[in-house]
Amino acid sequence: MFVLATLTLGAMALTVTSWALTPKSVGPATAPDPAEHPDAVLQVYGADAWGVRGRFAIHTWIAAKPQHADRYTKYQVIGWRQRRGLPVVNISNSRPDGDWFGAEAVLLLDHRGAAAEVLIEKVHAAALSYPFAEEYVMWPGPNSNSFTAWVGLEVPALGLDLPAKAIGKSWMQDAYPQLQAKTLTRLVKREYQRDTIPRSPQQHIIQIRRGHTFPILCAHGFQNVSCLGFS
Repeated sequence: MFVLATLTLGAMALTVTSWALTPKSVGPATAPDPAEHPDAVLQVYGADAWGVRGRFAIHTWIAAKPQHADRYTKYQVIGWRQRRGLPVVNISNSRPDGDWFGAEAVLLLDHRGAAAEVLIEKVHAAALSYPFAEEYVMWPGPNSNSFTAWVGLEVPALGLDLPAKAIGKSWMQDAYPQLQAKTLTRLVKREYQRDTIPRSPQQHIIQIRRGHTFPILCAHGFQNVSCLGFS
């Protein structure tokens, strides 16, 4: 009797938890027909993960249609592509509001018109720069929600706030500052490598000439500084 009561209470707790984690929709999960809606559209969708994981996790993706485009571009990470030796980032023209392994899509974010048009190019660039295009880890990340979170962090104007059920978003939020620092380091190295003059096959030095300008990182970004006192 005690065991039965415990199992019943456990099942009830799981049901309540799953209900509490259900993402809130911002509208009907329907992408406007391009033939009837020429304006730009930018949307973020989510759907329950496959199997029992769907009680606690969702899969998210982004759909974009520039002004006057006749189709949508869908951005997402698909884990099984890794097992086939393919990049996990998938950019396609598949149905933007379709289900995910039988789970109906939920509309999480919706931009239309001029606001969407400005964001679409930035979203596309962020998707292409995703640093884990060859990696997938179901938990804690990087996974499909880590990818969507990356785009949101790279494009703050998107105003993306993924629900708690988007497991993997927190992993990206924690990793993002370090990823930014690595990107900045690469930019600095790239700028200085342009001034590198080879002296021998084994040695490279940086020569600074009088009147030469080079970039340094200041509070307001990169600034060109003129070198007047060196030769």
